[in-house]
Amino acid sequence: DYPSPNVAKEPSAISQSGWDPRGKVFSPVFIDKPWQQVGQTYGPVSSPAADRNGNVYFADPYANRIYKSDADGNVTMFKSNSNGAKALAIGPGGRLYACQPGSKRIVSYGPGGDEKVVASNVDANGIVVNARGGVYFTDSVRKNIGDVDDRGQLGNGYSGGESAARCGGAR
Repeated sequence: DYPSPNVAKEPSAISQSGWDPRGKVFSPVFIDKPWQQVGQTYGPVSSPAADRNGNVYFADPYANRIYKSDADGNVTMFKSNSNGAKALAIGPGGRLYACQPGSKRIVSYGPGGDEKVVASNVDANGIVVNARGGVYFTDSVRKNIGDVDDRGQLGNGYSGGESAARCGGAR
C-alpha cells in the first residue's frame, strides 16, 4: 500500500491583515500541527540544513551569521562572522558545509563552529555532500558542476554550459 500524502498546514498568521512571510523562519512541517514561527525576524535567510539530532541550521548571509534551531525551536547563533556563508549542507560526522561566495571558498564547520577550508578559488553557489565527505558544487560563473573529493582534490564533474548555470542552489 502506498501511504497517504502529507498535507501541510499554513501558518495561522497568514489570514491576518498585512501578514508578510519575508524574513520569518518557520518550524518544520508536521502533519498534525500548524506552522509556528521560530525565533525572531531575520534578514533574507537561506539554505536550511538538518542534522541527525533534529537541529536545523540556516544562513543569514548579509548579516554574516549561521543560526541553529534545536528540535524545540530554540534558536542560537551557531557562527558569527561567517563570511557570507550560504548553501548549507550536513556531511558525515555532522560537519556543516557552506559556500562563501565572497571568498570563493567552500568550508566546513565542526560542532563548536571551528572552520576548515574544503576548497578555494571556486565560485560555488550550491553544494551537496556525499557519505564519504566528497562535495559536489554548482559554479554558475564557469557553468560547470565541480567536485572536491574526500582528500580535498578539486575536479570538474560536468562542464555542460547553461544547464549547469541554471541548477545553482542558493544564490
